[in-house]
Amino acid sequence: MDDRTIHVQPPTWAPVVIIAAVALGGCFYLVGKKIDHRPQEYATITVSGEGKVSVTPDIAEASFGVTTGPQKTVEAAMERVRTAMNAVVEAVKKSGVE
Repeated sequence: MDDRTIHVQPPTWAPVVIIAAVALGGCFYLVGKKIDHRPQEYATITVSGEGKVSVTPDIAEASFGVTTGPQKTVEAAMERVRTAMNAVVEAVKKSGVE
């Protein structure tokens, strides 16, 4: 059997190509980082306004109460409350409230 040894050397230009490829890749990386760090601009819409409206009110809410003081019977207290509350309602109606 023949034993032969082959000695192969890389080409002399190989290190230059590898260094150039690494340098080019580094440039792409740096340019990409610069593009990535642009300030972020937000789209905004700002609206402001002021208004004034004057109208005659057409709804009112009122609360009334009457007291009777001590009464001898429930019926007497109820009659006194009924009479007093009817007088209040009549007074409000006479003032123009419907």
